[in-house]
Amino acid sequence: MDLNMYTGAITEPQVKEIRTAYYADGVIDADEFEAFGALLDRVQDEKNHHSFRGLAGDIACSFLLDDENTPNELDPDELHVLRDQIFEDGTMNKLEAWQVLAIKAAATKLADGFEALLTAALDVLDFAAVTA
Repeated sequence: MDLNMYTGAITEPQVKEIRTAYYADGVIDADEFEAFGALLDRVQDEKNHHSFRGLAGDIACSFLLDDENTPNELDPDELHVLRDQIFEDGTMNKLEAWQVLAIKAAATKLADGFEALLTAALDVLDFAAVTA
């Protein structure tokens, strides 16, 4: 699926369309994860449908946590991939922060260093008061 056709705010029908296409084969691969990351950067400032951040979290969890070697765990290599995808443009946006929170909620084990990424995500989402 070519995500370059999506510009502006992502609507609910578009979220459903992307979800259907991405999960058609049951696996999120590296190319899909990278393309989705580029989409997140492109539409980060838009008023996207609220279900889009859920899709962002689902795609991150599917790609990083649904593997044979470390199922439901974020290993150091996967943490590196996540960091690279998030900071490719130099900053973490709110959609990427939601991905971090989704991984925190879904993973049974997190690589050392994830806590710093989580702290950054909470800062981006202004959740500091909630965690204090």
